[in-house]
Amino acid sequence: MEVSPNADPPVCRVLNYGKLKYEEKKKIQINKKKQHVIKVKEIRVRPRIDTHDLTTKLNMGRKFLSDGCKLKITLIFRGRELSRIDLGKDVMDRVIEELSEVAEIEKDIPLELLGRKYAKELSEKYDEVNPIHIASIAEDIVRILAEIEAGEESINYINGFIYFTVNYEAIGKVRNRKPSLLGNIFDGDKQLQYDEKLIVRSFKAYMYSLRSGAVPSAPSGWSLDQEKDIDFLKEIAEKEFSIFDAVQN
Repeated sequence: MEVSPNADPPVCRVLNYGKLKYEEKKKIQINKKKQHVIKVKEIRVRPRIDTHDLTTKLNMGRKFLSDGCKLKITLIFRGRELSRIDLGKDVMDRVIEELSEVAEIEKDIPLELLGRKYAKELSEKYDEVNPIHIASIAEDIVRILAEIEAGEESINYINGFIYFTVNYEAIGKVRNRKPSLLGNIFDGDKQLQYDEKLIVRSFKAYMYSLRSGAVPSAPSGWSLDQEKDIDFLKEIAEKEFSIFDAVQN
């Protein structure tokens, strides 16, 4: 099994493949038993919806929530309405305000829009970053996590991978992040230095290595804002992001 594809030479770990597949299958079966199916109800609104109609839809939404369903709010723009993004934002702000007392708000933003937002931020320091690349990497990682039915463990895998990438060059090799005469290792490059497929392979390798105990996980309570010398990355990660930001850019 590939453990550290970035190392020179690449590092592999010899495992009992049959045992590994058995343990994965067993974990999937256990996760399936724990799954609880939750129905998702949808309410659609328009940016120019009148007050009475919105109130009616919000009351309907409260009933769905009280019945134990998840509620999805879809804001639909048509034609020239796209020139009045502010109206849509006002509607969604009211929806959030009205339902925040009876529900926890989840912001479900498409990956391609997130990719556009973060590509713009990263391109201010690095050579131009393609938002399609960011979305593609994110989709592949989500697919990998879905295939193994990681569930609530997904955040641990992702957080651990970020921690490992920031602090280690390879297994057992701590990354030297001290600034030198040549600059900081996180300074921008003049040309593309990343590879989509390699990043995805590295994540997959980290995930399986974490399961076998070959790589460290992120310390309990760790977050990116605890790291030094990468203030610009922390600023990007901490920025509040709304779907309207992506539409306007």
